[in-house]
Amino acid sequence: MPTTPPASTHGHDAPDQVFEKCTLHDAGSIRELLQRLIERRCVMSASAEGASEGMVTAVLALDACSIWIDAPRDERLLQRLLVAPRLMLRGALDQVRLHFSCGPARLGDLAELPALVLPLPEQLLHLQRRELLRHEPSPESVRCMVHPRNGDPPVEVTIRDIGGGGLALLVPEDGLALAAGDLLPRCVIELPKPFGTVEVALCVRHVRQTTRRGKSLRQAGCEFVDPSGMVQARLFRYVMQLDRDQRAAEKRLFD
Repeated sequence: MPTTPPASTHGHDAPDQVFEKCTLHDAGSIRELLQRLIERRCVMSASAEGASEGMVTAVLALDACSIWIDAPRDERLLQRLLVAPRLMLRGALDQVRLHFSCGPARLGDLAELPALVLPLPEQLLHLQRRELLRHEPSPESVRCMVHPRNGDPPVEVTIRDIGGGGLALLVPEDGLALAAGDLLPRCVIELPKPFGTVEVALCVRHVRQTTRRGKSLRQAGCEFVDPSGMVQARLFRYVMQLDRDQRAAEKRLFD
């Protein structure tokens, strides 16, 4: 993992400090957020940690040491979740994105309906609006190779902007065909030094037409799918560096 950059001279936190500030470790605070997810009936996604296939679910109940979530009806997926060491759950509450993992899961029942029972998470990542802001990398500073799911050769694409939760890809109209819901299981992003290269899976959330430098392009907004802690931390550091660079440029402009 790359060395943490020094704190900004403009009073902003270093990336590791900001990342840690977004992670709750206090059991009482975590229980409070889980209870609010139940009360608001918030929809979440759940998947085996590191897997691309998941399900839509919700936190149904919690007690002193466990939470219950909806169980999938698909028997194959259910068995995959039951044998996984941990499950990754993602959702949002009041426009704050919540991520946590816990496990293993066991099959139980709640109100005579099947449910997955999980141990309470030991930590919970909550990313607020500022941490989810996206920034545009400087031209040619980042290289991105997408490996299509159908086995076609990898395609180099342009990153329009990038944030802690995802990125936007720019693709020529006659290039890689993308549609909402598509899964790109392997996207290799070469970040500038000292951040290095990361590999993530992407889920395409929306596609729209756009124009850049007189060229007609397709812009695909994509979400990262269950990145590892190391990858997530490295991406977050990079985004925070872009944020500091932008703030420094604005300060020079108005000084």
